[in-house]
Amino acid sequence: MLRRQPTVRSLRWVLTGCAAVALVVGVAMLPGCSGGKKKSAPVQPRYTTLPAKNVPAFLKDTVLERCDLTNTEPFLVSGYSVAANLAGTGDSTAPNLVRQYIVNEMVKHKWGSTLSGIRMPSPEQALRDPRVAIVQVDGYLPPGARRGQRFDVQVSALADSNTTSLAGGDLFETDLRIMGANPNDPGGAVNIFGRARGPIFVNPAYALDPRASEDPAARRSLRYGVVLGGAGSQEDRPLGLRLRAPSLRLSRYIEDRIDARFQEVRPDTIAAAQDEAIIYFFVPAAYEGDWEHFAGVVTHLYFDNSPEFNAAKAKDLADEAVKPGAPLMDISYCLEGIGKHALAVIHERGLMTHENPDVAYAAARAAAFIGDPSAPQALLSMARTPGHKFQINAIQVLGSLPHSPAINEMLRPLLDAPESLVRIEAYKMLARNQDATITSVPIRGGPDGGGFMLDIVRSAGPPIIYATRRGEPRIAIIGNRTSIDLPITFTAMDNQLSISSDPSNRAVILYYRPTMPPGGVRSKEGFDQLQPIKIASLPDIATVIAHLGGAGDPFGRKLNFNYGQIVAILNNLTGGQQLSALAAGGIKRPASFVLQELPQAADSIYTAPVIPDQGRPQTDGDAGRVGLAKQAAER
Repeated sequence: MLRRQPTVRSLRWVLTGCAAVALVVGVAMLPGCSGGKKKSAPVQPRYTTLPAKNVPAFLKDTVLERCDLTNTEPFLVSGYSVAANLAGTGDSTAPNLVRQYIVNEMVKHKWGSTLSGIRMPSPEQALRDPRVAIVQVDGYLPPGARRGQRFDVQVSALADSNTTSLAGGDLFETDLRIMGANPNDPGGAVNIFGRARGPIFVNPAYALDPRASEDPAARRSLRYGVVLGGAGSQEDRPLGLRLRAPSLRLSRYIEDRIDARFQEVRPDTIAAAQDEAIIYFFVPAAYEGDWEHFAGVVTHLYFDNSPEFNAAKAKDLADEAVKPGAPLMDISYCLEGIGKHALAVIHERGLMTHENPDVAYAAARAAAFIGDPSAPQALLSMARTPGHKFQINAIQVLGSLPHSPAINEMLRPLLDAPESLVRIEAYKMLARNQDATITSVPIRGGPDGGGFMLDIVRSAGPPIIYATRRGEPRIAIIGNRTSIDLPITFTAMDNQLSISSDPSNRAVILYYRPTMPPGGVRSKEGFDQLQPIKIASLPDIATVIAHLGGAGDPFGRKLNFNYGQIVAILNNLTGGQQLSALAAGGIKRPASFVLQELPQAADSIYTAPVIPDQGRPQTDGDAGRVGLAKQAAER
């Protein structure tokens, strides 16, 4: 069969083994001093045989019993780069080697060149500008990442620099390497694992207040930011299995077993046995980066794949599931691994409607991923039950199934659920499925044009402004025509930005006064860029967001706030209860602001450093605001 080409690491293992064999053979052929034959030294095994793993009886003869899952830790890659468009809060103080590396990179990217016809400052001049800062960029390449997959990167001010805030900044493109942010060897290794660029997102609680840096906690937070989905992987990163008792025959068998199970979703060979102990396997595109789900199914595959075994084992698993304290997630993965042979037993035993909600969810989850047509309805029942312990989990499984109008139809009513978390989760799954009931408009967002997606979601529930802070940058307006309450007087950024009512009290005026650059301006173009920008807008918040992100007015005037700045503005407006919408019953309700929750480790990015220095369908009523918002994509 065709096999994936071995990786660099596996080639090293093979070459090392071949060299060892050649050496042993060569020594055996040398004549001894006495003319007699000299015994060759025994070839040492490359891998240690590990003790047998103690697993429950139902997990005997599975991949999980015989192997350990490897290559599941986030893989750190890093580099140095430049953050620009800061509000005079940057500084380019850096170790000599780092600064020279940055200058060389700027030259390589044509800084100071006249070839483009645009006059630009030299690298040295640019680095003296407080709107620019040299920064460290760190990213964790996710386990199982495929080439082109996006991931977040952290941007941090250098330890000895005087940079006070990265708010509003844009990261210039940089290569991410192993030890790429080593101050003694900037650039690190030759191999490039990712490339990063885009608008920097800082804690929105501090992003608009220039005096926030006077508070120690704020000062620490503002020196760190994140570029959401700002890096792209440059190569596939496989997951691994390590046989506890090395065997080339078993290694090849596991490779074939994995490929056979996933033959319907694989674009090519998924598994590749490297030698007697290591098997690499790659996450199929159908799993959309959910490596934990895929690895869970792989490790719970049984070696025996005969119909007779699968039917008998499914019954054993059904018996095990109803026992008190049963490891139901393991059982669910085992049923999913068995596939269609498990469905008959799940239905015969009534597991999806079992009185124990844990059993019911585990069975419905497995059946849904196997492809049972009745499983989504069982999950929908859980999702619609207020207070159900698996309410959110059920929505997530429904959203993870292959996209279909039927699944979307099930999720839509949940947008009006009384629980905010349920509504947000339903929106996330519908947006992932590109459901037609969500109007998604790309917004240019910022001078660098990193952009984000604006989602307009009609809902009869209380209005919610939801913003992501990992993955793809998105802002969702969930509610019924959420608007700014008039009259209004709102200021931010030391009064550089204001939002106020017009004399008729039916529209708002967006007014922005640019900052004078250091040393003033010396050209007409520079003078024009300093002219205040004044834009009249409908109070509808989607229209206001589009204007802030680059949708111009009929006179060609444009603002260019980036994603992080717009999220901070929305946070302040909702904090002052200046946004509202009509909810069920015709009652006007204030909008709430919800920032995406993060895992604990990722959440610490916004308050403290976490990575040390290395080496050291649209209605007529929506047409107006959606039409204007769409202009942002064309500007």
